Amino acid sequence: MAEELDGVGAIIGGHTHTMQGDFSNLGYGVTDDYARMLSGTCVVQAGCNAMSLGQLELDFNADGSVERAGGVHQLLLGRQFTFDASRTEHLEEGQHQAVKAYLQAQPNVRFCVKDPEIENLLNSDYRPAVRQLQTQHITKVAEPLRHTRIPDAKGPSQIAPLVVDAFRWQGIQQGYDVDFAIHNAGGVRASLNPGPLTSADIAGRLLPFAIGLMVYKVKGKYLRQALEGAINNAIDNGVEGTGSGSFPYVSNLRFTYRCCAEKGARVESLETFKEGEWRLIEDDVVYTSVSSGYTATGKEGYDALLNYEMEPVALNVTMAEAFEAYAYTLSELRAPDSIRVNYIPCQCADVA
Repeated sequence: MAEELDGVGAIIGGHTHTMQGDFSNLGYGVTDDYARMLSGTCVVQAGCNAMSLGQLELDFNADGSVERAGGVHQLLLGRQFTFDASRTEHLEEGQHQAVKAYLQAQPNVRFCVKDPEIENLLNSDYRPAVRQLQTQHITKVAEPLRHTRIPDAKGPSQIAPLVVDAFRWQGIQQGYDVDFAIHNAGGVRASLNPGPLTSADIAGRLLPFAIGLMVYKVKGKYLRQALEGAINNAIDNGVEGTGSGSFPYVSNLRFTYRCCAEKGARVESLETFKEGEWRLIEDDVVYTSVSSGYTATGKEGYDALLNYEMEPVALNVTMAEAFEAYAYTLSELRAPDSIRVNYIPCQCADVA
């Protein structure tokens, strides 16, 4: 992106998980330089999950262009940290302290001291709230519920369809005549093990993104295009995709995606369940759907949904809130009894 832009001083990357810089002394290897210059734009990235800290220093010319880019990227360690026994079992007694002293001397390592004011705030306001969520049981998971983005030899995700059922249920609860719901696989972040399901499990692991739900109206032909576009994007089928997270899971819909079919004709047998029977989706009929705000606004292959008949309307409920409310009405969670997306992978040599 930096090579295509003009007049941008710096791009600070996020969601890339790239430990930019030389971490070979710590076993991470080397990925670029920290503060890499490309066509006059400085590009920096600093790992993920607050595992490191990037400090960028920029000097600008009078015209606003970057004269010099530098800084430091440091791995963050707490005062207390543990060694991987499989990697350090050969160390003799006392050598662990030598390793710690070595790390403390490295310019790309920073040891962090807990701030007492922040610790007090966490202990008084936040940790008790988290503990309450951890003990607030919503329902029971009756069997292992596996999540995978793209269906594989073991089948599709077993938890994502239940999440989408919750979205449709939420729309109906708020008075909308919802035909179906759609959700991208990347919005679901965990499999579930048997046992009690808590609010913390839902909001902290399963659906950690506080994205709201939206209801919208779209014609059948654009629904078909959006489903194909999302899967094309997820598997790089004729397009340069942005990741597997766009793969769609659905509620009250079923269809077949045939990878080797001509582009524009890969979604077959697209049906919705209405008045006690499965009916084919008609191109010019307007349908009502519920999705997350991310999907409803056309991200990652879903751009055909932007041809809406009614602009997306916020339900003012997050994904986690909807699933929690829906799951609370169920005595237990089990895998869906039928497959809604029949994904037929590529068997052609000329298709990725």
